[in-house]
Amino acid sequence: MKKPTIRTIADLRKILAKDPRTVFGVGVGFNGLDPFYFGDRFGLLQIDDSDIFERRKNSPLHFSLERSIGTDAVQRVRRNVYGLLSHPATQKHLSQFKNFVIFPTKNSDKIIALAKKNGWGILMNSDRTQLRYEDKAAFARFIQRSSLRQYAIPSFVRKINERSYASATRRFGTSSLVFQNPATGGGYGTFFIASPAEFAALYKKYPAKRFKIAPYISGRSLSVVGCITKFGVIAGPLREQIIGNELLTGYPAAWVGNNWDPKHFNQKIRATADRIAQKIGTVLKKEGLVGIFGVDLLLDRMTNKLHILEVNPRFLGSTAYETSRDQQSKKLPFIALHLLELLGISYTIKKSQLMRQARKNAAGAFVILHNTKKRYVRVNVRFRSGVYVVKNNRLQLQRHGESLADLRGKNEFLVRETPRAKRIKFEGRLALIAFPESILRSDGELGDSAKRAISLVRDALTK
Repeated sequence: MKKPTIRTIADLRKILAKDPRTVFGVGVGFNGLDPFYFGDRFGLLQIDDSDIFERRKNSPLHFSLERSIGTDAVQRVRRNVYGLLSHPATQKHLSQFKNFVIFPTKNSDKIIALAKKNGWGILMNSDRTQLRYEDKAAFARFIQRSSLRQYAIPSFVRKINERSYASATRRFGTSSLVFQNPATGGGYGTFFIASPAEFAALYKKYPAKRFKIAPYISGRSLSVVGCITKFGVIAGPLREQIIGNELLTGYPAAWVGNNWDPKHFNQKIRATADRIAQKIGTVLKKEGLVGIFGVDLLLDRMTNKLHILEVNPRFLGSTAYETSRDQQSKKLPFIALHLLELLGISYTIKKSQLMRQARKNAAGAFVILHNTKKRYVRVNVRFRSGVYVVKNNRLQLQRHGESLADLRGKNEFLVRETPRAKRIKFEGRLALIAFPESILRSDGELGDSAKRAISLVRDALTK
């Protein structure tokens, strides 16, 4: 029997329509995705009601814990995939369905055990293989021993003691160092240390903690998203990561968004990044992993050389935005291939055509706004998500909106995922803000119009 060829989202819907299983996407990786694109048997399980499109909330397939138990009660739930799936209200909702699988954005032994206990099917890569490469120390050792070692940053892993800073400065010949907790993601376990006093404060907080230690390199944080399929590895365009911006986060190394602008980087840099992603994807494929992965890179400001930082062989914080953007530009999003691979459905693609399409550059950006004050702040719960513009230095709501498809002009931007809780702690998420155009200047700093929009959204949410 001839395998169906997939080129568009419409092709995906036709293929999935023939599969009897209902698929439930679980977790924040699906925020901002319209489940309609994945067919009539694709549902969502979310903690917050705002994470499900208004026009889809009446469907019994789409469940939010907040709608089930209330806004106040949901604040006491562990805000992760396991906390959602282990809640009795979620399990009661799932009990009404017969033939279904859960599709979590991040896996763990606890989620696997929970699915097995309840007899749920589950779509995910091998947890142990994934975590082996996601561990920053293990991945650094792999890169230093591989054919990609020319892109490695020298590093070592130690349990720190009082002498660790002095020892590392002698080893690397610099007083500016990076200490990373190998098991913590998102930049929240990364510390830039440039003096004995700063190290003393770190050691006081984390005595005898295991850290990956490396020299600090001034550069721009880039990344490439790839997708591992049975036909090989397909890599997307180079993008810039927004890290540690003081308007958006209280952590200097925290990831807070992505920006796409092909004008910022020359063809040589883009080709090198693509080659690195292809090689790493090939290694992951041999380990049995399929679907989406991301490679984080650093572009040295002094030498213009690319360095490999880490790999995330899983759904990414940018997956929802990229899927929405790809749908807008009529590109087949990687999540479509990711889903087909995990479901084990037979399909075929025009690989060369899809690779050209995937590498096609597009402009755009999104940021995640956090509470940067080191205390709880009151939230304006009457603030309405939607499409906004800035006029006369004031926010103006243009219309209701939930995805990039709702933007009609270059000056508009989308604000969504605003909190329903009345108070938000330090570094709690306030909003996701998506822009149809690049928001970074050529030097990698936020442009003035983006700064103004972000500041006005923050002020409106926390007054």
